[in-house]
Amino acid sequence: MLKRFDNYRKQNKIKIGSPVVPNKNVLLFCTFSGPHTRLEDATPVGKYLGQFFAHLGFTVLDEWYILSEFHDSKEHSTIGRMGDIRENPTEGELKEIRVKTKKLVYKLLAGLTKNIK
Repeated sequence: MLKRFDNYRKQNKIKIGSPVVPNKNVLLFCTFSGPHTRLEDATPVGKYLGQFFAHLGFTVLDEWYILSEFHDSKEHSTIGRMGDIRENPTEGELKEIRVKTKKLVYKLLAGLTKNIK
């Protein structure tokens, strides 16, 4: 990611003050298992990604953190701080994500990007 950032800097896409580029938006979507410190395990990743896009002038519309099974580790999926998170996200949660995503897209298309969270 740092190489990509350096490449953007060389292309003069990283500007002082990070001016907003109209119609360039990003939704940060991060799955996490939180076996150690819950959601706090994932938020640094979301914040880091958000800064990457913000430096390019993108508007970060929202950050979504989705509790998800820790694949290939029964221990991390069952006895961490989040408890037994196997089978997460559930079908209901995935449906809710799809609905929220569609609503977000409709708001963008309608030009309603203020207070989108």
